[in-house]
Amino acid sequence: MGVRKSNRSDTRQLRRRNLKRLLHPRHVAFVGGRQLEEFIALCLRAGFQGEVWPVNPKYRELGGIRCFASVEDLPEPPDAAFLTLNPERTIEIVLALKAIRASGAICFAAGFAELGSEGKVLQDALVEAAGDMAVVGPNCMGFQNLFDNAVLWGGRTRLGHPGEHGVAIVSQSGAWIHGIGNVERAFPMGYGISIGNQAVVDASDYIDVLLDDERVRAIGLYLEGIADGPALAESCARSLKKGVPIVSLKGGSTDMSAQPALSHTGNLTVPGDYWQAFTERYGLIEVKS
Repeated sequence: MGVRKSNRSDTRQLRRRNLKRLLHPRHVAFVGGRQLEEFIALCLRAGFQGEVWPVNPKYRELGGIRCFASVEDLPEPPDAAFLTLNPERTIEIVLALKAIRASGAICFAAGFAELGSEGKVLQDALVEAAGDMAVVGPNCMGFQNLFDNAVLWGGRTRLGHPGEHGVAIVSQSGAWIHGIGNVERAFPMGYGISIGNQAVVDASDYIDVLLDDERVRAIGLYLEGIADGPALAESCARSLKKGVPIVSLKGGSTDMSAQPALSHTGNLTVPGDYWQAFTERYGLIEVKS
C-alpha cells in the first residue's frame, strides 16, 4: 500500500514539472486539421516567440507554416501540444507524444467521461496513455498565459496583458474564462486555464504550479467536482501559508445542479456542507456568482 502511494506521489510530481513546462512553452505542436489555423493565428497574435509546429500528414502547411507529417518527425519533443482530434485519435497521439518524451498536451476534444460509462473507458485509456505527461482536459478550451504571451486556446478571444502581476483563473468551464477575458476588460488576468474533466492533472496541480510564479497575487477557482480531495487540500494549505488568496465559485452545489455538472465535465459534485467545511478549513473566499 505504501509503495502504491509513493508511486502516485512520484507520478504527480513529474506531471507537475511537466505542467510547468507546458504553461511556459518554448515550442508548441498543433495537431489536427484546418481548424487549427485559427488557433495558430491566435497564438502568434498573442506574441508567442517560440517555435510553432503544425502536424498533419495531409497538408503541406497550416496557417502559412510548414507541416510535419507526424509527431515523430518534430525537431525535438514539444513542451506543449494542442490536439484537436476525436477521442480515439487524441489517445493515439498522446501515446505517441509520451514515446518521444513531450512535456504535455491540451486535449480539446469532448466525448470522454462527461458522456457516461463508454466515455469513462476512453478517459481511463487517455490517463494510461499519458503516463508522466501533463495533459490538460480533455473537454477543455486550453490555456492563456498572458504574462508570457503563450496562448493555446480553442476559440476567439480578446488578448490583453496584466502587467507585472495579476490573477490566475483555474476553471472547469472555459466559457467562464472567456467571459472574464472578453467582458471584464479591466481584470488583470495573467493565467486563464480551462481544466475540463481533470483526467490527468487536476485543480491541485494547477494551484501548486501557479504558486511558484511570484507574479500571481490571487487565484480564482471554478470547480464542479473535486478529483483528489487530499491533494487539493494540500495545495490550498500551501496557498494559505504563502498568502495568495483563493476565491472559489462552486458549480453543482445543489441536487438540481449536480447532474448537469456531471454531464458537463464528468465530475460528480460534492455536497454543499462538505464544500463549505473545506473552504473554511483552508481559507478559501467563497462567492456565489
